[in-house]
Amino acid sequence: MTVWRLERGRALRTAATALAVCLGYYVGANLGFILRFPPSAPSIMWPPNAILTVTLLLTPPRRWWIYLLAAFPAHLAAELGAFPLPLVLFPGWLGTLAQALPWASYVQVPADNPQGYAVPKSNPFAGRAGILPEIWAFGLRNPWRYNFDDPARGGTGALVIGDVGQNRFEEVDYEPANRGGRNYGWRNLEGLHDNVTSRPPAYLPLVDPIHEYDHATGQSITGGFVYRGTGLPAAYRGRYFFADYVQGRVWSLALTVDGSGEGHASDLVEHTAELTASARFGLVSSFGVDATGELYIVSYTLGRVFKIIGPPAAPPVPSGLRIVK
Repeated sequence: MTVWRLERGRALRTAATALAVCLGYYVGANLGFILRFPPSAPSIMWPPNAILTVTLLLTPPRRWWIYLLAAFPAHLAAELGAFPLPLVLFPGWLGTLAQALPWASYVQVPADNPQGYAVPKSNPFAGRAGILPEIWAFGLRNPWRYNFDDPARGGTGALVIGDVGQNRFEEVDYEPANRGGRNYGWRNLEGLHDNVTSRPPAYLPLVDPIHEYDHATGQSITGGFVYRGTGLPAAYRGRYFFADYVQGRVWSLALTVDGSGEGHASDLVEHTAELTASARFGLVSSFGVDATGELYIVSYTLGRVFKIIGPPAAPPVPSGLRIVK
């Protein structure tokens, strides 16, 4: 029999850690301060205007820190709608985080690159003065789940984004592979509609979403995946699945790609009733796919992950018929 015991000192440290995380997040997210302690902690650099909170909770014996890098001043402003939110892709930022972990000593940060990551020279804003080179796309408000259409399974490699609106509209954005540098319109536009037009866009053109819905339908989109598995009927392949977090509704869209590589949505189908015949999902916070490309839905309310499966297999063709006299 194994008995787990938490020493009093460590219990106090753990409680203090949890409290500090909550307070730090609140201050960082709501007042827009940058907290970093202790001063000797490894820095984790992130560009302003990105809404991000990173908390590393390290509690090995005799050694614990919280590294909280929360919300550059633009965080609060972005939540209030003052700034558009850029989508930032860091190929190497996970290595920077992992390097702060004492048990991840295998992670190496090159001596000639103290940031711990490199910005690809092909990034759309690399080498342009006055613009952070890490930025890939612009004009997104709160992209809650974005994923690539898996080319290894016949996908296009496109980036499909579920972007949460503010007061009126939720949207789905489609970006063909390697077409960075786009402006998706926030906050001049919300969905396809004028929002704040007192100031001109950062740059043109503004790229329209391929799909939107208003807040009579749902209030917070949860982006999903383009289905590329084989477990569902063939008619589902290539359809984009997404949900609404608040209403727990699930839909799919047919995607077609034109000669220029742009995506177009059609044939909206709601799957909520068939997927929740036995129990409601509640708040749908995310989607996932497994190694075979099959889809999963995450219920925040229930704390469960559900796999989407197809209808039962048809019965075998009857054989061995006979007549009873």
